[in-house]
Amino acid sequence: MFKYSSAILFGVTLGFISLIPLQALTNSQAKAQCSDSSDTHTLVTVRAFAGTANHCVDNRYLGNDRIATHYGPAF
Repeated sequence: MFKYSSAILFGVTLGFISLIPLQALTNSQAKAQCSDSSDTHTLVTVRAFAGTANHCVDNRYLGNDRIATHYGPAF
């Protein structure tokens, strides 16, 4: 029983640690995308599971105070 639980714990830990560089990569891609189209897009930072996440959002979906006004089809 101990072998199985330690293997699961090791896998979960390894999976979580692998999220950190992936989040850094997507953040840099979002920053690059927004710098290319800064006239129509704004870089938005949100709290994510592995730190903070940056997203390049079209200004049509942001209000005057830069708060998201469109939440998708579920809302």
